[in-house]
Amino acid sequence: MALPWLAGCMAAMLLSLAGIPLTIGFIGKFYIFTAGIEGQLWILLASVVIGSALGLFYYLRLLLIMVQRDNIVTEEPSGSVQIATSGNLLLIILTGALLVFGIFPQLLINWINAL
Repeated sequence: MALPWLAGCMAAMLLSLAGIPLTIGFIGKFYIFTAGIEGQLWILLASVVIGSALGLFYYLRLLLIMVQRDNIVTEEPSGSVQIATSGNLLLIILTGALLVFGIFPQLLINWINAL
C-alpha cells in the first residue's frame, strides 16, 4: 500500500520546482526575476517564463497521473513502496524545510548572509 503522505511530499516538491508560492522554489524564481529586471535581461526573463510554463505543464501532468494511479493496472501484484525509516525521516524533514523556508524565507536569507 502506497502511503498518501509520500504522494503529498512528491506533490510539494513538484510544486516547488514549478515555483508555486509558499515553497522555496518560488523564492528562488523571485530572486531570478528581480535580478533579471534590475539588469534589464529581458531574453533571460522570457526564457525563465517559458521554461517555468513548460515545467508546470509537465509537473501537473505527473501529479494528475499520481492521483489517478488507482485506475491504472500495474504489473506488480503488491504495488507497495518500501522506504527505510531513515528515508522517511529525511523526506519529512526536507519537505518541512521546503515549506518552512517558502513561508518564512527571511530565516534562510538571514542565515546565508551571516555566513
